[in-house]
Formats: sequence, structure tokens, C-alpha cells
Amino acid sequence: MHRVGRRGLVATVVCVAALCAAAAAAAQVQPPAGPSLRVQTALLRQVDDDLRFELRLSRAVRVSAIEPGKRFACLVLGPSVPARRRVCVVRRGARLHATISAIGPDGRARGPAPLLRRARVRVSGRLLIVLSPARSMRVRLGAAVSWQALLTWRDGGPCEQAPGPQPCSQTVPAAGVRVLRTRAPRSPAFARAGHLRLLATGDSMIQIVDSFLEQRLESRRGTSVRSDARISTGLSKPFALDWVKRAREQAQSLHPDVTVMFIGANDGFAMRTAAGASVACCGAGWVAEYARRVASMMRSYLRGGRSYVYWMTLPAPRPNSFARVYRAVNAAIRRAGRRVGGGARVIDLVPVFTPGGRFRQHVSFRDRTVDARQADGIHLSVAGASIAATLLIDRLRADRALPPG
Repeated sequence: MHRVGRRGLVATVVCVAALCAAAAAAAQVQPPAGPSLRVQTALLRQVDDDLRFELRLSRAVRVSAIEPGKRFACLVLGPSVPARRRVCVVRRGARLHATISAIGPDGRARGPAPLLRRARVRVSGRLLIVLSPARSMRVRLGAAVSWQALLTWRDGGPCEQAPGPQPCSQTVPAAGVRVLRTRAPRSPAFARAGHLRLLATGDSMIQIVDSFLEQRLESRRGTSVRSDARISTGLSKPFALDWVKRAREQAQSLHPDVTVMFIGANDGFAMRTAAGASVACCGAGWVAEYARRVASMMRSYLRGGRSYVYWMTLPAPRPNSFARVYRAVNAAIRRAGRRVGGGARVIDLVPVFTPGGRFRQHVSFRDRTVDARQADGIHLSVAGASIAATLLIDRLRADRALPPG
């Protein structure tokens, strides 16, 4: 039997102790476990005039599991330029929304983070998708845009005990940025063909606005403006005029390239849904049915993708009795616009005429203050209608929907 002397035994003990210390040191420098939810792939691409931000996650996630009120996933646009901004997915209640904010060199938001209008956000299993008009993200199509993706996931795991500012976050790519080279928007076929047939329609709200559109557009070669105002009608009162049916008739007989719709001042009546139920204004069921009717009309005016439709929201009224109706109408219009997409555009007049949803008789627009409303506190004045027409023409120009002239 081989015997180990005292000196050899001490050396062996010291060696074992050294190995244990090395193992302990190695354990101490091991990086902490990351969040249990990870990004496997991140993608930003252009879909017509929209940008689609897509994250494929390491596992399926439910909306209810996302921490409410906190940034969940973000798209950082222009991360290496001073004008960078961040589009983030947040949970509010049972739904996901997108917000946008400018961010400084320290990565902190500069000012508020308002909701990104017309953005559609959904999570399906392992896939998170944000689809938004490029202009809403402040991206000029035709230019290159650099970007990064950021995911933050807190679920009580080890990463929350680790030091550092964002131990539960993952950035993609881990270093540097990715670049999307966007395509400039293409003019619609009718503009390339050199003509524009514009239909201005709705209830009494479209009046005066239609006159300004005719005055400012018909001097352009190949452009015609037709007005069809139906006073005291509304989508919730088909007993006066069935607008869903009327939209189909207008599209089939007039073949408009662009339809401008301004309606809703006379709405608020109970409606019957497609399933036969009666819904009173202005709850969720009423908004859903109104949105269904708006979406149906939008699709009629789009004429299978050959045309555009621009639907104006209602500025807040002075009479309080109308306020909740107008809010419900506007919510339905915005919902329908998101649902239909494509050539359907919502021209939101609320931020211009009644910021914060509060009635204003006078508004400031491009360094001028004007009396924007008629005496009834509902209809736009001549000056107000001029502003609405300007906003519409600006959007037509941005969409390259105006023929040369």
C-alpha cells in the first residue's frame, strides 16, 4: 500500500483548497441568468406606406402576462442620430397599444409619450407585431432609417437581482444598428393617369368644406369635384337615409378616385346590429356597430383598391348633450380606419379644432387665430372649413394623390 507523508498530505489539501477557491471564483463571475422571455428574431420592413415591426419571441406570451403600464417592447428609430425616437408597446387594460416619444442621449424620453395613432398592435403566440403608417412614426419613405429593438421582461427571475441599469432587457442587435432602406411612396394609378374625380359627401358638416375643395382643386388639369351633402342624415338613422347602401350607389355610379366623408353630427340613435340586437348610444356595442357601418362604407368607396377614402372626425361640440355622441362616433371612425387600412385614411380634426377634446370657438392654425365655429357650436365656420380643406389637401399631396397641374 502506498503511503502519503505528512508533507504530501498538506500539499494535497492545499491543492484541493485552491481548486475549490478557483471554482468559487468562477461561479462568482458567471453572468446572471437573463430574462425568461427572449427575442429570437427582430424584423422591420415596409408594407406599402406602413412599417411593420415584428419580434419572434422564445415562447408564447399572453397579453395578460405583460406588466401593465410599462414598456414591453420598443423600436428605437435613428438610435445614433439626435432626432431619435422610440415606439413602444404598452399594455393598458386588456389591450396592447403603441406609444411614440423622442429620447435623449441618455435614453430617457423627452416629454410625454402619446399613443401612436392608427397603429395596430397584436401578439399571437410567439409573434409580436406593430403595424403603423410610416408618417406616424415620423419616417420619411424613400430614405434609410437605422433601428434597434429592445425587449424588457420582468417576472421575478434572477435578472432582477443583478446589478446594472437594465439587467432584464435585451437589445437586438446586441451591438450596432440595423438599417432599413425604404421605398418612396408611389402615386396611385388615377394620379399617374392624370385625373382626379373627388366626391365630397356626408351630412351638413361637409358643406363649405366642399366649396373650398372645389375652388382649390378644380383649377388643376383633369380634376373634378362633386358634392353630395345630405342634411340631417346619419349612419345611425337609416330611416332618413341608408348610408351603407348610399355609399355603394355613389361608388358604382360616380366612380370617385377620392371620397371625402364628413358626417356624424346628427347621430346618436339606437342601432340594430347585424345579429339583430338593438344597441343604444354610446356604449361599446354601439361603437362596434357604428364602426362596422363605417368600415362597410369605406370598402365601398375604395372600389377594390382603385380609390382612396378620407374620413374626417368630429371636433368637440359646445352643447354638452352632443359630446358623448361625438366621442363615440370618433372612436368608431378610428377603429374602422385601423380595420380597413390600405387606402382608408382618417383625417383627425380634433387635435386642430378641439385639443384635448374641449370645445374652442377660436383656434390657432399656422400663425393665425381664427373664429372656427358657427354660432351653433357644432358646424365649422367659413374660416374653420378653410382649415379642414387645407388639412385634406395637404394629405392628398402627401399621398401623391393629386395629378400634375
